[in-house]
Amino acid sequence: MTSIARRRLAAALAGLPAALPARAQERYPSRPIRALVPFTAGSSTDLRARSFGHYMSLDWGQPVVVENRPGGNGVIAAEAVARARPDGYTLLYGTNSTHAANIALVPNLPYDPVADFAPVTLVTNSSLIVVVNNALPVHSMAGLIAYARAHPGRINYAVGNTGSMAGGAMLKALAGLEMTQVSYRSTPQGVTALLAGDVQLMVVDGGQVLAHAREGRLRALATTGTEPHPGLPELPLVSSLPGMEGYAVFSWIGLFAPAGTPRPVILQLNAKMREIAGRPDMQAQIAAEGSSYRVGSPEDLAAFVRREIEDWRRLVREGQLRAG
Repeated sequence: MTSIARRRLAAALAGLPAALPARAQERYPSRPIRALVPFTAGSSTDLRARSFGHYMSLDWGQPVVVENRPGGNGVIAAEAVARARPDGYTLLYGTNSTHAANIALVPNLPYDPVADFAPVTLVTNSSLIVVVNNALPVHSMAGLIAYARAHPGRINYAVGNTGSMAGGAMLKALAGLEMTQVSYRSTPQGVTALLAGDVQLMVVDGGQVLAHAREGRLRALATTGTEPHPGLPELPLVSSLPGMEGYAVFSWIGLFAPAGTPRPVILQLNAKMREIAGRPDMQAQIAAEGSSYRVGSPEDLAAFVRREIEDWRRLVREGQLRAG
């Protein structure tokens, strides 16, 4: 149990209203909501948060202020929400970085992704795309692997979050390649570097590169999922290559509140997220990025996070990713 969770438990046992603040009796929401995003503006998480925040503001008549808090692989934003008052007015659009990978990759993580948060709903869960700069003389995954083996250390791959990190690291591990990871503060910066030729490769969510791939500015080679990518269905699966059968990488977004947030508030947030996700313009928006919404119950997200944590711990344990 983290120090944050212990303080909340102690307050509850002492009869203090730590989990149920005085304002819990008010109609929710009765004042502005802050939604923290752990990455920079323009990232897929940021775009989703702003889309949902727009409709929440219209429907509820209260501003939903999206606040970008990049840094520390999502630690800065996640810790801020874990420490926030549990009243539903501070939320986090968490990801596989904040709520799965960090527990295996970040020493002395200052929050517990399970104990310190109240899950609201999963938002999206998307496969990634392997893309290369047009100057790299490869046109298929098999060609990429052959080139990388013939030119060890020649390929630099961009990383903007743990999804792209896992994609590149697993490719190196399963195919036995020598490539160099180049880390960026967020995905948009990595894509910019790829377009400029500063790096040659990136494994990235489709919303960031579909337009570039369709218009020929980048070359898409394959998808990291277990079924065709909805945005580029002609792409093969990385896992279809000999020796790559176990390759699968996904990037997801979920909405979280601080632990101790009243259950009625969690359910109201969940119902609103479900309703907004079902609107035709929201469906069209996410479909254009080659993804789909995965909204469900708070319990669905809680179970999903636990499975993801175990998956990331396994990747570190098996040496496909390096902790620290």
